[in-house]
Amino acid sequence: MLAGRWHQGWQWRRAKPAVVLCALYDYAYRAEDGRQVAMAAGEQLLLLHKANEDWWQVRRAGEPHWARPFFVPATYVAELDPGDTGRWSMRPPSQPEDTGLRQHRCSLEDPPQEAGPTPSSPAGRCTSTSTVPTPPALPRCPSLQEPLAKGAGVFGCRLAALCQREGSAVPRFVRLCVEAVEEKGLDVDGIYRVNGSLSVIQKLRFTVDRERAVTSDGRYVFPEQLSQEERLNLADPEWSDVHVVAGALKLFLRELPEPLVPYRLFGAFMDALKLPGCQEQVKRVAELVQSLPPANYATLRYLLAHLCRVMERADVNRMTCHNIGIVFGPTLLRPEREPGSLAADVAQQSQAVELLLAHFDCIFPTPP
Repeated sequence: MLAGRWHQGWQWRRAKPAVVLCALYDYAYRAEDGRQVAMAAGEQLLLLHKANEDWWQVRRAGEPHWARPFFVPATYVAELDPGDTGRWSMRPPSQPEDTGLRQHRCSLEDPPQEAGPTPSSPAGRCTSTSTVPTPPALPRCPSLQEPLAKGAGVFGCRLAALCQREGSAVPRFVRLCVEAVEEKGLDVDGIYRVNGSLSVIQKLRFTVDRERAVTSDGRYVFPEQLSQEERLNLADPEWSDVHVVAGALKLFLRELPEPLVPYRLFGAFMDALKLPGCQEQVKRVAELVQSLPPANYATLRYLLAHLCRVMERADVNRMTCHNIGIVFGPTLLRPEREPGSLAADVAQQSQAVELLLAHFDCIFPTPP
């Protein structure tokens, strides 16, 4: 037997690998405590705690463990596979890679203990996922895709319900976007064809649907009036890129639970395009349009009248009837189920929109 105490030695413990997130969009908000919080698309974050289903507590990769964490929307980040983090890595070149092993000194008289707060990490700061305090009884907040209580959302809301709630024949957001495009976008090359910044489009969508403050513990503070589109000003410099406004309008139309031409009429529209003569096609399509629900008819007419004005400037913006048909065909009418011959259906959808534009006055004789 060796006399005396055990010699101190090294003991290695494998730490639980950190969950690494990647920011999908630029995003910023002001917390209830007045702190400005922001993240940039592509930024790498470390997940600390899922406060609820919609807000996760994170810390920036590469920051010390005592750095102040913050909350981000769960729908704005994606979890990276451990093998993929290298290509997203934002770690400075001088900083060694984390091997996932933590070093502890131990002896017989000094058993291994979990590392506590260091002098530079004051008590009360979060140092690991296990020490992040769980907010008590947080009320669940709705996610980005879900409508708010009483159907107060705009994107993804049923068209008839949205128009009824607003007391208008055409959704206000559609009117605002159309007015903005006609004010500054009719002469822009590739309007509706050129994509705007996805992150800014998502920010505009978030502003329209859920303009609200966020508390430091991840809860929402809702404004008294939830119809934020009433206060939306697309003349604001933040939305100066007309392609963002055009992209937001297309996104609104794509996210309708049912397209402007309802699913039940899709087959009839496709059959109308197979009629032998143009007059027969126009007559049949006009009959189908007249059978649309009031909100669908009014919105479709308003949108197509706008697209006719866009088409009139085709010598400048290069958005011919054919090009507009390609852009809006799959958006305005589509089958309920994905077809096997996708390319053929897309061509027919584009042809249907071209017919609606070329014979607008015959198909839509009077305003709703």
